[in-house]
This record gives sequence, structure tokens and C-alpha cells, in this order.
Amino acid sequence: MTEFHNDHRKIPFWPALAKIRPGLEVWHDPNPVRARPGKKDEAYKLIWSFKTVVCCPTQHAHLLEFGCLQLVGKQWTLTTCTGQPFTSQDFEEWYRCPKSVLQPGVEYADPSNWHAGSEISDVREGLWYFVARLGTGELIKGESLARMAAEMMA
Repeated sequence: MTEFHNDHRKIPFWPALAKIRPGLEVWHDPNPVRARPGKKDEAYKLIWSFKTVVCCPTQHAHLLEFGCLQLVGKQWTLTTCTGQPFTSQDFEEWYRCPKSVLQPGVEYADPSNWHAGSEISDVREGLWYFVARLGTGELIKGESLARMAAEMMA
């Protein structure tokens, strides 16, 4: 059985993210995520597939960037496939959100989010973060821990 961190908030974020107040809701489904075998045309032996949902419950917000952090030692480290935060254009395309403007109370989902590895022991937790700007200019964030289980799908 995989041991997950019970409270990821005890481990420091990037300093810049720590200064931004929460205001977005983010979750993953399923969570924890079980692995499936990779397909012949996929570069990885195992794939953990899940949906990620983002919502700004009360007001319009423009999504600026998002990404996945993984715990490396005692530090959260950006681990996107590009090595950079994802952009508002990525969000518009993957989450089907016109101009990356979150409408109040509307859920935007990427149904094909994923983590990959070569072995079932390549289990990681991914702390997904999203940063948006309100009409007032204030930045808000949302975060959610995606847990990759050391188990295969049934």
C-alpha cells in the first residue's frame, strides 16, 4: 500500500504560490488513480489516467497558468512534460474554456489528464495548481493533490 502525505499543506510551496490566496476549486476523479498498461504506441509502460476539474465558484476569473508539482526530497518541484507551467492557451484547449475566462460556478474539466511511469513503484503524488486573475487584478489560486496508487486497474 502506498503511503500518501496526509496534509500536503505542511510542505512549503514555491514562495510565489504561497503568497496567492485560495479562490479556485480543483479536484481529480478518480482519486486515488490506479494504473493501466500503456498502449504499444505510448512511450510509457504504465499510465495513470484521471479527470481534473477547475471552478471559480463566485466570480469571473482569467486563468493565467497551471501545472503539476511533485515532491522531490522536501521540496515541491514543477514536473510538467514541458518543464514549464502550462499556459492560458493550454487551459483554453484542454479544459474547453473560451479565452481561458472562468465563468462563475461553471466547472471546466480536462478528461484526459495523466501521469506515466515504467514501474508500478513509480508512484507519485501530483499537486496540481492553477492561478487566475480576478477583474480587480487580484490573483487567486486553487490546488488539489492527485494520488497515484501502486495498483493496477481491475
